[in-house]
Amino acid sequence: MEASSSVFSIADEKLRLEAELRATRLQIKQLEARYEALHEDYMHAITYEPPNLHGKVIAFVDADSENALLLQAISEHYNAKLIMPKNEDTVCYAIKVADHVLCLENCPNQNLCQTTYSTCAKYRKPVHVLPSEDIRHFSRQLASLAIEVKSPETSELAPEIVQQ
Repeated sequence: MEASSSVFSIADEKLRLEAELRATRLQIKQLEARYEALHEDYMHAITYEPPNLHGKVIAFVDADSENALLLQAISEHYNAKLIMPKNEDTVCYAIKVADHVLCLENCPNQNLCQTTYSTCAKYRKPVHVLPSEDIRHFSRQLASLAIEVKSPETSELAPEIVQQ
């Protein structure tokens, strides 16, 4: 009698596990379908709706000149003009004409950094602080700014970002 109850409990457990397996397979198919839909949306967005800063001027203070061509290419991808001031004279002009000012968190040239902050205060422009010279931080900040800008008609409604 005990052997037959063991067989029944094993059979019941087997049926329960088979039902759980079917439900899990169905859930996996649903997740795969959602993933495919999101992937299609993502590919459409990056192919047909690239981020756009609508010709805004970006001043990247004390940017690494070794990456100048790459920074310029990224800026062009976002439809922005890049200025990379390297001394106190050019930083004042760059900030005056720039729509957005980027600076490194640990700026290598502290005098230039101080000039940047004081000039931005004078023109009431926020400084967007990048945590490092990593190109990804620059690209993410431009993407974030592009999301704010959306279109030339709504750019004055965009909130200010101070730090990434």
